[in-house]
Amino acid sequence: MVTPYDQDIWGSIAFVEESNLPPTMPNRRKFRAKLCMDQQLRKAISRQQLKDAVASTILKIRFAKEAFHQLGKIDLEFSARLLRLESPHEVNIRINLKNYYRLVRELDSFMFELYGSFDYFSKEIDLVLGLGLKDPYCSFGQVKQVLEKRGGDDDLRRVTLKVWQSEWFEYIRKLRHRLTHRNGIIVCFSNNELYFPDDPLSEPESTYKRMKVIPTCHLWLEQSMGYIEEATGYLGERVFPEW
Repeated sequence: MVTPYDQDIWGSIAFVEESNLPPTMPNRRKFRAKLCMDQQLRKAISRQQLKDAVASTILKIRFAKEAFHQLGKIDLEFSARLLRLESPHEVNIRINLKNYYRLVRELDSFMFELYGSFDYFSKEIDLVLGLGLKDPYCSFGQVKQVLEKRGGDDDLRRVTLKVWQSEWFEYIRKLRHRLTHRNGIIVCFSNNELYFPDDPLSEPESTYKRMKVIPTCHLWLEQSMGYIEEATGYLGERVFPEW
């Protein structure tokens, strides 16, 4: 149960963290600032609920960025401690299990926070569009389904469905499914590099794409923030008479 006191603390933390949003997200800053300045809203929306939702999304983005930062640091340590021993007949890879544990733990955290930013942002979409999705059922998947059924050709629907149907986000969804319902992340090792497997739901022996873990995670983070930033602009047009 979240008390009003807890919500106030959460919102205060998020307000401070807003300064950590990258300069590539001006719509997020603008949206938050207009809400805090009590500017007139175009729709009958609970300002406080929307402020709380925006604050929550800001924190999730921040958490994802911090998890990626930690992941990058651990990857450097992990790679430096891999020992490759070759013989005429075999190649043995000795792995520092402590570093491997830390790497997988931070990778798990990164995926949790990254996908969570989409679910948290979905609450903003729900409030602005009046979709009527009640917690805890308001998720990015639920929003996608509602927008799909509604039809039309507005920008917010277009950009949301585009992300959902993209190859990179489909991979993230499958990877999240594995983390939630199966036995954790599997990474492949080749040529002193860590790679994601070809299919996140496959067994370790599957083939793998040339998807290096750290560059791929960085790309996912940038693409996720890009979607939230673009969609925020479309929300701003619906919320404020002067956007």
